[in-house]
Amino acid sequence: MVVGSAGRTPTFVDTLHKARKRVDSCRPGPAQVDAVAGARATCDGMLERVKAALERIFLDADASGAKAADANARLQAVASESVANFAAIFLEYNALCERSILKPIETASARAPSTELSRDFALLKNTYGVERAFLCGALALPTEALSAVPPHASSALVVNLQRQRALIERIQTLSPPRALELIGAAFELTPPELRDVHNELQRSLDVAALKSGGLRAARWFELMTAHIDKLEALQELLHNFEVAKAVA
Repeated sequence: MVVGSAGRTPTFVDTLHKARKRVDSCRPGPAQVDAVAGARATCDGMLERVKAALERIFLDADASGAKAADANARLQAVASESVANFAAIFLEYNALCERSILKPIETASARAPSTELSRDFALLKNTYGVERAFLCGALALPTEALSAVPPHASSALVVNLQRQRALIERIQTLSPPRALELIGAAFELTPPELRDVHNELQRSLDVAALKSGGLRAARWFELMTAHIDKLEALQELLHNFEVAKAVA
């Protein structure tokens, strides 16, 4: 996060709005539209409150000549109040995403074939989205506020990472040779920066250490989004492969 003058928009707010626009690109199924709209409205409200708080802090700092440390202290107080909301939305939105993935698969017709492999690949892609969301939110908090993250949110991340490993093993087992050849790049975390952060998160869950090492929310979002975009392209290849196999 950049703490600047009143005339400068914090890069954190810019990053939040960019992430929000990417969420808008998702198209939930009919059964999920209302729930997703509600979650988005809640997120929008939080974004506006954070932006307003930041602008007030910077205006006051300029008017009073307060030191940056004073502005940061007030910013930390604002962020700490948002920890519980972040955890609740994190868990609720994850559940919505998973239902949106599973529902079309459950109702797939012969014209749009679906298999255990395509289901597992979609779920695997979603686990990286969960990982991205958690770490972006945690990195955006002041270090002092990290201890306030509810245990059930951290536990959800642990379960997600365990599920991620299990899904990779299942996909590699279920995939016929040709399919595995098509989607093999899904199991490679590149660049090394992404792999190193991911491995450290799996090993220790120490967000404070990652943050003190220089990792920022905007950079993490960029790294993991590139990987998820790669999975999206591979998912399309897998779908085309399964359609061709079904009609052969």
